[in-house]
Amino acid sequence: MKAHRAILPLALILLLGACASGSVLPTPTETLPPTPTATSEPLAALVNGEGITLASFEAEMSRYLAAQIASGTDPATNPEDVLTVLNARIDRMLLAQGALEVGIVIDIHEVTARIEQLADDLGGLEAVAAWLAAQGYTAEEFELALQEDMLARAMIDHLTQDLARIQEHVHARHILVATREEAEAILQDLSAGESFEELARTLSTDPSTRPAGGDLGWFPQGALLIPEVETTAFELEPGEVSDVVESPLGFHIIETIARESRVITEDNLLRQQEWTVSQWLEERRQNADITVYITPETW
Repeated sequence: MKAHRAILPLALILLLGACASGSVLPTPTETLPPTPTATSEPLAALVNGEGITLASFEAEMSRYLAAQIASGTDPATNPEDVLTVLNARIDRMLLAQGALEVGIVIDIHEVTARIEQLADDLGGLEAVAAWLAAQGYTAEEFELALQEDMLARAMIDHLTQDLARIQEHVHARHILVATREEAEAILQDLSAGESFEELARTLSTDPSTRPAGGDLGWFPQGALLIPEVETTAFELEPGEVSDVVESPLGFHIIETIARESRVITEDNLLRQQEWTVSQWLEERRQNADITVYITPETW
C-alpha cells in the first residue's frame, strides 16, 4: 500500500524514444506494405505528417535488443518489445514537435557541441565513427536523432518547470480490511475510544503498514499508489478520521495526523514530472494524426 504510483521513467522516453504511461499502439489504418516517402523509404509510422522510417525503427529495435542482451535479459523479440520501441519513438517525436510549437529551438551549434563532447568521451572522431556504426547510425541520422532528443528533453523541462520544490505534505495512516462491514465495525471501535494504531496492528490487512500502526508517512499529492486514500488524506484536517473509503484493494479507514509544507523528495518530484509528461502525451496522442504501418505480429 505504501508503494508509489508506477510510471515509466523519463529516461525511457529519451533513450528508447519516449514512453507514454502504457499508451497503446494506434490501430494501423492500412494492411498494405509501408507507404513510401518522397525518397521511396518505407515507413513504420507517420506522426502529424512526419515519418518514422522502417529502417530507423529497425535500427532502434536492434539497439533495444542489444541493450537487453547487455543487461542479461533474454533478447528474443516479442510483441511487447515492438510496442515499447515504436510507442517510445512516436512519443519522442510528439515531444519534439511540441517543443517546436512552443518556440523551443535547438541551435546546430548545440548539437555540434554534444557530438564533440561524445568524441572527447569516446577518445576521438575515429572512436565516434566506430560507435555510430555499432549503434546502426549514419552520421546524419545520429545528428537528427540527437537534435530530436534535445528537443524532447527541452519540452519535458518546459512541461515540468512549474512543479514546486516546496509542496504541501500530509502525514496519514490507514486501516485496510476486506469488507465494508469490517470497516464499519472499526469505525465504531474508534468512536468508542480505541486506539487507531492498535486496531491497525491487529486488524489491517496491509502488511507494509500494519507493523507501524498503519502509518503511511509523509507524502505530497501524486505519490501514493491508491488515489482514493491519498485524496481522502488531503481532504481531512489533522486529527480527523474518514468514513469508510473503498478502493480496488478493499475498504479503508484513514486518519490524517498532520500537514505542512515540505521540500519534496527527488523521488516524488520525479514521479510528478513523469506523471505530468505522461498526461501531456496521452492528450497529445488523442489529438494527433498518427498512422502506423506495422504490427507486432507482422514485423
